[in-house]
Amino acid sequence: MRKITVYQEGETIRLFDDNSASIQDTSKEISKLMQSSNISILITSVAALVLRPSKINSILIEDIDFEDGESEDSLLVDTLKDMANDEVLQTKVVEQEDVITDIE
Repeated sequence: MRKITVYQEGETIRLFDDNSASIQDTSKEISKLMQSSNISILITSVAALVLRPSKINSILIEDIDFEDGESEDSLLVDTLKDMANDEVLQTKVVEQEDVITDIE
C-alpha cells in the first residue's frame, strides 16, 4: 500500500494507492500532473483527487509497511475517519446568537 500526501496552502490531503508500480514510476506520473497549468485529476485505486497544481506546495509518496496484526483495511478505515473528522472541523461554522434584553 502506498500513501500519497498532498500539501497545499495550509491543508493536507492523504490518498492511498494499492498500485504495484514503483515509487519512481508513481513520482514521474504525478510530476507530469504538476507541470500542467490547468485542473488535473489524480486517480488512485481508492480515490480520485481533482487538484490545481499551482496551489500545491509539495507531494510526499511513501510505501506503508503493516505491522503484525494490522491489516490494510483497518488502516484505511481509521485514516478515512480521521479525514472525515478533519473535514467536519474545517467546515463547522460557529453561529452567534442575537441576545435581546429588555431595558426598563
